[in-house]
Amino acid sequence: MSNETFIPISGNEVKVYFQNQFQKIKADDINRLSGANPDNSNIPAILAAILATIGRSLDTAIGFKVTNSGAASISIEPGLIIRLDAIFRFPGVTLVPSSGSLEGIFEIELEEALTDLNTLAFWDSTSERFQPGTGPTRKAYRVNLYEKWVNTPGLPSITNSRLGLLSYKRSVIDGPLTEIKRLLPVYNPGLIGIDVSLDPGILNQDSLADSINWLFQHIEQKNFLKTTSSTGFDDTQIRFRTQGAYAFWSKDEVNWYPFA
Repeated sequence: MSNETFIPISGNEVKVYFQNQFQKIKADDINRLSGANPDNSNIPAILAAILATIGRSLDTAIGFKVTNSGAASISIEPGLIIRLDAIFRFPGVTLVPSSGSLEGIFEIELEEALTDLNTLAFWDSTSERFQPGTGPTRKAYRVNLYEKWVNTPGLPSITNSRLGLLSYKRSVIDGPLTEIKRLLPVYNPGLIGIDVSLDPGILNQDSLADSINWLFQHIEQKNFLKTTSSTGFDDTQIRFRTQGAYAFWSKDEVNWYPFA
């Protein structure tokens, strides 16, 4: 007969709210259903499952592609930021850096706010009747956009609690844009991965597809063959060239020898 031992672990539960029959309903109970109150709501579990399908478990940005960058403006495609408790939507925008700027950054702030005030009926415990009043009817998950710029060299730092979106530089104040970089790490499900780091010399690519393309271009441009090291023989790079019907080889591209 085998033995069994219970092993306690933490973080192994997904709890959702349970309403008993004939139990009084409170505002928090309804807000759990909509996701406005993420505690014991099924919304975080659904978002976690969505992130898991693309191999992610943390906050993830998707989209935000920089396109149609001109000398004076920057276009950014729409994007989403998926957290474990909410989704934030960023619309496509065209940005024009502020006049007088030399360098700068655009950053985003993720804000939660109660909005859409409306006339509602509230229970008055004194009169024991419903009385009219004003209150919010929606909880908004909003993306706010800011620009920080300077007129001297040196990019501004990203504000605490905000996310860097992109940076830009000019060679002179109010001159054409000379450098644009996206600061926000973005996951692209269509390109299989993010921040892939491979050796040798592939550096950090945005995706596995970019790394494969880098390898293809590297092989296409390769202009030598490397010999196999063994006792008594050279380990070197050999290049070839032809002249008419003859072929020659070289170790240094200076001295060329015909094949024996």
